[in-house]
Amino acid sequence: MGRIRDAAWLLPQGKGVPPEDWQWRHHVVVVAILAGAVGTAAFAALDDHVHWAALAGSLVPFLLAAAVLEQWATRRVRAALASAALILIAILAVHVFGTIEAHFLFFIMIPLVALYEDWVPFATAAALVIVHHGLAALSDPSSVYNHADALQSPVKWSLIHIVLFLAMCAASVVHWNANERTRTVERATRDQLRWLSLHDPLTGLANRMAVEESLEAALADTHPERRSVALLMIDIDGFKQVNDTLGHAAGDRVLQDVAGRLRACVRPGDTVGRMGGDEFAIVLPGADQRAASTVAQRIVARIASSARYAGEAELGASVGGAVSTADTPETLMQHADLALYAAKRSGRGRFISYSPVLAPVGHDSLLVDVADARAWAQYIQELRADVASAKEAGRLPAQARGPESARRTLEALLAAIDQLQDQPEAHLLLPERNAVEEFVFHHDMVQSWAESLTDEGLLSTRQPAAAARFWGGVKARITAQPTDLARTD
Repeated sequence: MGRIRDAAWLLPQGKGVPPEDWQWRHHVVVVAILAGAVGTAAFAALDDHVHWAALAGSLVPFLLAAAVLEQWATRRVRAALASAALILIAILAVHVFGTIEAHFLFFIMIPLVALYEDWVPFATAAALVIVHHGLAALSDPSSVYNHADALQSPVKWSLIHIVLFLAMCAASVVHWNANERTRTVERATRDQLRWLSLHDPLTGLANRMAVEESLEAALADTHPERRSVALLMIDIDGFKQVNDTLGHAAGDRVLQDVAGRLRACVRPGDTVGRMGGDEFAIVLPGADQRAASTVAQRIVARIASSARYAGEAELGASVGGAVSTADTPETLMQHADLALYAAKRSGRGRFISYSPVLAPVGHDSLLVDVADARAWAQYIQELRADVASAKEAGRLPAQARGPESARRTLEALLAAIDQLQDQPEAHLLLPERNAVEEFVFHHDMVQSWAESLTDEGLLSTRQPAAAARFWGGVKARITAQPTDLARTD
């Protein structure tokens, strides 16, 4: 039985043809049937002796073609009927002309039947050919042959035609299997590329783009039971110590372990993603405040259960959450971020849900030279473009993205600079202080890296003096005591 199943697997099932492609192929076959039926009827009518049987018989494939255009049956049934119509046209033509050359029509029909890439239409066509040639050879050979040798040995010639027809069918099956194997490899490659485009290669979790798509889809869902959507933002406490003391390989193992723990905390249908660095996010479609809190507390407990990693670094999780029924994805992410910052500021290793009281009523502000600030913003944009161009040209290898929190802080600074009015000096609104402090440290490293690459000739964008003055002032004030910063409400 196993060998029979293996042999059956070699026969094409027609499943590899996409529905749209199959429909187009089916229409091609139907057009061929209609053209063949009309052509056979025309030749029968124009012949010296009108073949009334051929004229009447040509209506059969014509009616079959009209019938299989409608989606009243499975596509396999429709394909079998269409193949039968094609063979009937060849049979009619053979009887109309009565020449051995007319038998080539049977072979011409094979590529059309092959369009379905299914063994059932071929089996239907083969059965009709075998029955027709068998009956013709045994009853009235002169109705299909006008060749002397064929009339003397009708059984022999019928067997020759049947064997040739089946051989061409078998050749088409081999061709189908080769095509199907190629398509299987292509599908696997496409699926792998899509998976890579939506997943973090280290942890296997969804990446930032996939999280945003999942959040957008959840918010767009209008089903009454799924109107509420919860978003959890998670930051791993103590992760920096793992990297600093045990190295990045150990850090990668920690992230993989954390990813497994997060998966164990969620429900089927929830999306767990890595936003970058040690930041994670979870989208909980249909979750209310209570359900989100339950999952978040479970995460805090699971991460804390790993307590110390290799006896060196204590790990924990700070979790911020936001629940919404109508907010945009950007607003929900902003609220979850605010809750996460509140969890970290309040002692880490805990969950805080967003509420309006967490929204900042004021911002740290810094009096800056507007021209210098805009020079720095323009320099950053030009540096970004220069780095991207260098990567595309192969002068620089592909680099991993920096921390997601640093990227968000940079975007906030650029947006704040863009809002400055046209005057010599103005107060620049700064993001939350802890985020700015982290960004200062990160940006100094990026700036040093960029300057070294510029000196080597790999980059061409140099920081102008005005941009350097602005950044020097920001760094000096940010690293000062909090009381040195003005407050604007």
